Amino acid sequence: AVGLIVESDPRFPDPEAARVLIKHGIESLLEREVPVSDLTDRAEQIRETKDRLAKRMQDANDESTQARPIGMYQ
Repeated sequence: AVGLIVESDPRFPDPEAARVLIKHGIESLLEREVPVSDLTDRAEQIRETKDRLAKRMQDANDESTQARPIGMYQ
């Protein structure tokens, strides 16, 4: 039995971690090359999506913490 472990963020899919596991773990065990170009492409898409989400969350947080004057009887 062999256990292979790679560090990744459990909140998001991590094709880059999968690529590393395949290239540095599975390929050496199988003594064969495994194509990982789809994982590399997907990793970039996920990274861009995470960046956009983080920006939207930061913008929403900035908006919600802005001090706004309120009238006396609102």
